[in-house]
Amino acid sequence: LKPQRILLLFSRSGLIIYLKVIVVDCKREAFSLQPFNGMALKKWDGNSEDRTLYDLANFLKTIALSGIEDVRAVLENYALEDDPIEAFKRRQAQLAQEEEQRLAELYSRKNRDFLSVLSPHGSGAPNSSEP
Repeated sequence: LKPQRILLLFSRSGLIIYLKVIVVDCKREAFSLQPFNGMALKKWDGNSEDRTLYDLANFLKTIALSGIEDVRAVLENYALEDDPIEAFKRRQAQLAQEEEQRLAELYSRKNRDFLSVLSPHGSGAPNSSEP
């Protein structure tokens, strides 16, 4: 789309809806009139193994389910990325790894606490060497 052909979306009150609109294109010129609402993807090279649209769907779903009020705040985090979808995937993988580590530490701590209660030298457990 040429910038002068971009449709403006109006709410029932007549206000332009910028908070929930994401313009996706391989050319930044497509969203030059709404630069904070745009996301430039790499142009499809014809590779049938390309999964960009699936990854884009996951990105959009994540935003929709997050309950974020203004998508521009999210898009700002990816504005300087050459490939915002790859950046999103890296960040998601990092978050998943951090969550896995957090859960492993929590599990380890709970097991350690549980074993200390069962230990003969733990608090409140009878000592088997006592008569």
